[in-house]
Amino acid sequence: MFKDKEEFFREILSDTLTAIDVLHEDRTSSFNRRMFVRAIFAGAEGITHLLKTWSLGFANENPGQYTIGEIALLREESYELDRTGTKVKSRSKFVPTAKNFRFAVVSFMKFDPDFKFDSGGQGWESFKEALAIRNRITHPKKVSDLQIDDDELDTCIDAHQWLIHSSFACLIDYMKHLYKHSASAGIRREMPDQLRELERSLSRLRNSDQSS
Repeated sequence: MFKDKEEFFREILSDTLTAIDVLHEDRTSSFNRRMFVRAIFAGAEGITHLLKTWSLGFANENPGQYTIGEIALLREESYELDRTGTKVKSRSKFVPTAKNFRFAVVSFMKFDPDFKFDSGGQGWESFKEALAIRNRITHPKKVSDLQIDDDELDTCIDAHQWLIHSSFACLIDYMKHLYKHSASAGIRREMPDQLRELERSLSRLRNSDQSS
Protein backbone atom coordinates (compact mmCIF):
# COMPACT_ATOMS: atom_id res chain seq x y z
CA MET A 1 0.00 0.00 0.00
CA PHE A 2 2.62 2.52 1.04
CA LYS A 3 5.45 1.70 -1.35
CA ASP A 4 3.97 3.50 -4.36
CA LYS A 5 3.84 6.78 -2.39
CA GLU A 6 6.95 6.27 -0.25
CA GLU A 7 9.15 8.67 -2.23
CA PHE A 8 6.50 11.41 -2.06
CA PHE A 9 6.07 10.91 1.69
CA ARG A 10 9.83 11.03 2.25
CA GLU A 11 10.10 14.25 0.25
CA ILE A 12 7.40 15.88 2.38
CA LEU A 13 9.29 14.93 5.54
CA SER A 14 12.58 16.09 4.05
CA ASP A 15 11.17 19.54 3.26
CA THR A 16 9.78 19.87 6.77
CA LEU A 17 13.06 18.84 8.39
CA THR A 18 15.01 21.25 6.19
CA ALA A 19 12.70 24.11 7.17
CA ILE A 20 13.15 23.23 10.85
CA ASP A 21 16.94 23.11 10.45
CA VAL A 22 16.95 26.52 8.79
CA LEU A 23 14.76 27.91 11.57
CA HIS A 24 17.25 26.58 14.14
CA GLU A 25 20.06 28.50 12.41
CA ASP A 26 18.32 31.84 12.96
CA ARG A 27 15.04 31.78 14.82
CA THR A 28 14.73 35.58 14.60
CA SER A 29 14.73 35.69 10.79
CA SER A 30 11.35 36.66 9.38
CA PHE A 31 12.13 34.77 6.19
CA ASN A 32 13.00 31.58 8.09
CA ARG A 33 9.80 31.84 10.09
CA ARG A 34 7.69 32.26 6.96
CA MET A 35 9.44 29.37 5.24
CA PHE A 36 8.79 27.12 8.24
CA VAL A 37 5.08 27.98 8.30
CA ARG A 38 4.75 27.44 4.54
CA ALA A 39 6.52 24.08 4.87
CA ILE A 40 4.07 22.99 7.57
CA PHE A 41 1.07 23.45 5.32
CA ALA A 42 2.73 22.17 2.17
CA GLY A 43 3.29 19.05 4.26
CA ALA A 44 -0.29 19.10 5.57
CA GLU A 45 -1.70 19.28 2.05
CA GLY A 46 0.63 16.54 0.84
CA ILE A 47 -0.32 14.27 3.74
CA THR A 48 -4.00 15.03 3.10
CA HIS A 49 -3.57 13.94 -0.51
CA LEU A 50 -1.85 10.71 0.55
CA LEU A 51 -4.52 9.81 3.11
CA LYS A 52 -7.29 10.48 0.61
CA THR A 53 -5.53 8.45 -2.09
CA TRP A 54 -5.11 5.50 0.25
CA SER A 55 -8.74 5.85 1.37
CA LEU A 56 -9.85 5.58 -2.26
CA GLY A 57 -7.89 2.35 -2.44
CA PHE A 58 -9.76 1.10 0.64
CA ALA A 59 -13.05 2.13 -0.99
CA ASN A 60 -12.25 0.05 -4.08
CA GLU A 61 -11.34 -2.95 -1.93
CA ASN A 62 -14.33 -2.60 0.41
CA PRO A 63 -17.50 -1.68 -1.51
CA GLY A 64 -20.09 -0.11 0.74
CA GLN A 65 -17.68 1.15 3.38
CA TYR A 66 -17.73 4.67 1.92
CA THR A 67 -20.76 6.60 0.71
CA ILE A 68 -21.02 8.00 -2.81
CA GLY A 69 -20.60 11.48 -1.35
CA GLU A 70 -17.48 10.49 0.57
CA ILE A 71 -15.93 8.96 -2.52
CA ALA A 72 -16.65 12.13 -4.51
CA LEU A 73 -14.98 14.24 -1.81
CA LEU A 74 -12.02 11.87 -1.65
CA ARG A 75 -11.64 12.47 -5.38
CA GLU A 76 -12.23 16.19 -4.82
CA GLU A 77 -14.98 16.16 -7.42
CA SER A 78 -18.48 17.55 -7.64
CA TYR A 79 -21.08 16.91 -10.33
CA GLU A 80 -23.57 18.98 -12.26
CA LEU A 81 -25.56 18.90 -15.48
CA ASP A 82 -24.25 20.63 -18.57
CA ARG A 83 -26.17 23.60 -19.93
CA THR A 84 -28.42 21.35 -22.02
CA GLY A 85 -29.36 19.26 -19.00
CA THR A 86 -28.55 16.05 -20.86
CA LYS A 87 -25.04 15.21 -19.62
CA VAL A 88 -23.45 14.97 -16.21
CA LYS A 89 -20.07 16.59 -15.91
CA SER A 90 -17.57 16.62 -13.07
CA ARG A 91 -15.52 19.51 -11.83
CA SER A 92 -12.85 19.97 -9.19
CA LYS A 93 -14.17 20.50 -5.70
CA PHE A 94 -12.17 22.80 -3.44
CA VAL A 95 -12.23 21.79 0.22
CA PRO A 96 -10.70 24.21 2.79
CA THR A 97 -7.41 22.95 4.22
CA ALA A 98 -8.48 22.25 7.81
CA LYS A 99 -11.72 20.53 6.81
CA ASN A 100 -9.89 18.57 4.14
CA PHE A 101 -7.25 17.28 6.56
CA ARG A 102 -9.86 16.27 9.12
CA PHE A 103 -11.93 14.50 6.48
CA ALA A 104 -8.84 12.73 5.13
CA VAL A 105 -7.90 11.44 8.59
CA VAL A 106 -11.44 10.26 9.41
CA SER A 107 -11.74 8.57 6.02
CA PHE A 108 -8.40 6.82 6.34
CA MET A 109 -9.22 5.57 9.85
CA LYS A 110 -12.50 3.87 8.86
CA PHE A 111 -10.83 0.53 9.51
CA ASP A 112 -11.04 1.40 13.24
CA PRO A 113 -14.69 1.74 14.34
CA ASP A 114 -13.58 3.25 17.66
CA PHE A 115 -11.53 6.07 16.15
CA LYS A 116 -12.57 9.61 17.08
CA PHE A 117 -10.90 12.69 15.64
CA ASP A 118 -9.66 14.85 18.52
CA SER A 119 -11.15 18.22 17.66
CA GLY A 120 -11.33 19.37 21.26
CA GLY A 121 -7.63 19.47 22.03
CA GLN A 122 -5.13 22.31 21.82
CA GLY A 123 -3.36 20.71 18.86
CA TRP A 124 -6.34 21.12 16.53
CA GLU A 125 -6.82 24.72 17.69
CA SER A 126 -3.13 25.46 17.10
CA PHE A 127 -3.42 23.92 13.63
CA LYS A 128 -6.32 26.22 12.71
CA GLU A 129 -4.59 29.27 14.19
CA ALA A 130 -1.38 28.44 12.31
CA LEU A 131 -3.39 28.04 9.12
CA ALA A 132 -4.72 31.58 9.54
CA ILE A 133 -1.12 32.77 9.92
CA ARG A 134 -0.14 30.88 6.75
CA ASN A 135 -3.01 32.47 4.86
CA ARG A 136 -2.04 35.93 6.09
CA ILE A 137 1.62 35.66 5.01
CA THR A 138 0.59 34.08 1.71
CA HIS A 139 -1.80 36.92 0.84
CA PRO A 140 -0.27 39.95 2.59
CA LYS A 141 -1.89 43.35 2.37
CA LYS A 142 0.72 45.27 4.39
CA VAL A 143 4.22 44.80 5.79
CA SER A 144 2.97 43.67 9.20
CA ASP A 145 1.09 40.78 7.55
CA LEU A 146 4.47 39.24 6.74
CA GLN A 147 5.69 39.28 10.33
CA ILE A 148 5.35 36.26 12.62
CA ASP A 149 5.84 37.14 16.27
CA ASP A 150 7.20 34.78 18.95
CA ASP A 151 3.78 33.69 20.20
CA GLU A 152 2.61 32.96 16.66
CA LEU A 153 5.78 30.99 15.97
CA ASP A 154 5.17 28.91 19.10
CA THR A 155 1.62 28.26 17.88
CA CYS A 156 2.98 27.09 14.52
CA ILE A 157 5.50 24.79 16.22
CA ASP A 158 2.67 23.31 18.31
CA ALA A 159 0.59 22.88 15.13
CA HIS A 160 3.46 21.10 13.40
CA GLN A 161 3.96 18.73 16.32
CA TRP A 162 0.25 17.90 16.33
CA LEU A 163 0.14 17.44 12.55
CA ILE A 164 3.08 15.07 12.51
CA HIS A 165 1.92 13.10 15.54
CA SER A 166 -1.63 12.76 14.16
CA SER A 167 -0.42 11.69 10.72
CA PHE A 168 2.12 9.18 11.95
CA ALA A 169 -0.34 7.80 14.51
CA CYS A 170 -2.76 7.05 11.66
CA LEU A 171 -0.10 5.25 9.63
CA ILE A 172 1.26 3.30 12.59
CA ASP A 173 -2.23 2.24 13.70
CA TYR A 174 -3.09 1.09 10.18
CA MET A 175 0.14 -0.86 9.80
CA LYS A 176 -0.44 -2.58 13.14
CA HIS A 177 -3.99 -3.39 12.02
CA LEU A 178 -2.70 -4.75 8.71
CA TYR A 179 -0.03 -6.82 10.43
CA LYS A 180 -2.60 -8.28 12.81
CA HIS A 181 -5.19 -9.18 10.18
CA SER A 182 -3.18 -9.93 7.03
CA ALA A 183 -2.63 -13.48 5.88
CA SER A 184 0.20 -12.36 3.55
CA ALA A 185 3.58 -13.72 4.59
CA GLY A 186 5.29 -10.86 2.77
CA ILE A 187 3.38 -8.21 4.70
CA ARG A 188 4.00 -9.94 8.01
CA ARG A 189 7.70 -10.22 7.19
CA GLU A 190 8.20 -6.59 6.10
CA MET A 191 5.83 -4.79 8.47
CA PRO A 192 7.98 -4.76 11.65
CA ASP A 193 10.83 -3.01 9.80
CA GLN A 194 8.45 -0.48 8.25
CA LEU A 195 6.91 0.24 11.64
CA ARG A 196 10.30 0.80 13.23
CA GLU A 197 11.27 3.17 10.42
CA LEU A 198 8.07 5.19 10.87
CA GLU A 199 8.60 5.38 14.61
CA ARG A 200 12.22 6.54 14.14
CA SER A 201 11.07 9.25 11.72
CA LEU A 202 8.40 10.41 14.18
CA SER A 203 10.97 10.54 16.99
CA ARG A 204 13.34 12.62 14.86
CA LEU A 205 10.63 15.12 13.96
CA ARG A 206 9.54 15.43 17.59
CA ASN A 207 13.12 16.08 18.69
CA SER A 208 13.54 18.71 15.96
CA ASP A 209 10.37 20.54 17.03
CA GLN A 210 11.25 20.43 20.71
CA SER A 211 14.58 22.14 20.05
CA SER A 212 12.96 24.93 17.99
